[in-house]
Amino acid sequence: MDSKLKSVILLVALTAPAYGDEAGLLGKQVVLRGEVFGLAAEKAEDGGQPMRFYRVDRADGESCDVIDTETGARRHVAVADFVPIADAIAELTRRLELEPASAADFRDRGALRQRGDEIIESFADFAAALHFQPADPLVYLYQAAALADLRLYDHALARLAEATRLKPDFAPANHRRAEIWLLRGDNERAMTELNEAVRVGPDYAPAYRLRARRWLE
Repeated sequence: MDSKLKSVILLVALTAPAYGDEAGLLGKQVVLRGEVFGLAAEKAEDGGQPMRFYRVDRADGESCDVIDTETGARRHVAVADFVPIADAIAELTRRLELEPASAADFRDRGALRQRGDEIIESFADFAAALHFQPADPLVYLYQAAALADLRLYDHALARLAEATRLKPDFAPANHRRAEIWLLRGDNERAMTELNEAVRVGPDYAPAYRLRARRWLE
């Protein structure tokens, strides 16, 4: 094979989309379908755990590898088991048209919108969620994340205090507070919150990961 033909083949290999990635899935943030839609009713009742976000790392048509954006853990799942954020928002919007008083769907759509940089829309969804279910600590957790993104740290901490009041053993609230204290440069308070997160939520992996990072620095 002459060098010119080799160059053409190499160029095609570098520029062609990966097999199974015709829709541009690689690098895209997604949520797992069962964690968002299948568990909505259960999460609404007990506060549950916050929604997990993943990044598509490899797609081969029928399955893919996704990486948890917070813990770095890798999972191998069927393509049918995950939903890009924009599609998840659209699906929850359809559900809300059928059931307009679903606090869980408003809450989850708000979390997705916050992740998709639709901040104003996310706050509207959180307000609706609290109207129908005022004692859901997850809503306050998601509100705090949105406020922290806007650098409104005092307001974010106030939302987290309410989440902890509603659910004292809510490790994600401690973890989020730790992130805010780190952003403010208060490492001592951050470690206190991470230690508390591990105490009340021994299975909450993000707290261990952030604490380990602080120890290694």
